[in-house]
Amino acid sequence: MNYKASIIIPIYNEYNSLNNLCLKLKQSFKSCSIKYIFIDDGSIDGSSKWLKENLKNKFNEENFELVTLNKNYGKGHAVREGIKKIEG
Repeated sequence: MNYKASIIIPIYNEYNSLNNLCLKLKQSFKSCSIKYIFIDDGSIDGSSKWLKENLKNKFNEENFELVTLNKNYGKGHAVREGIKKIEG
């Protein structure tokens, strides 16, 4: 798919704000061809499970990608992992 841009969203223990975050992202970029790249940086609060179960309901399957890291490496590392997946 041809995307205008990619947005990297590093996540670490954000379970309580994930639903609102996804709604605001969709609303903010509803008229753009965007690829959303979620990087779960080893969350231990249920964020990983929420992302795996709910992203497909919040976004079209072709315009998001979920990368799950096995432990917390830090925001910089998460962003670098997301850069490997960008399109647009």
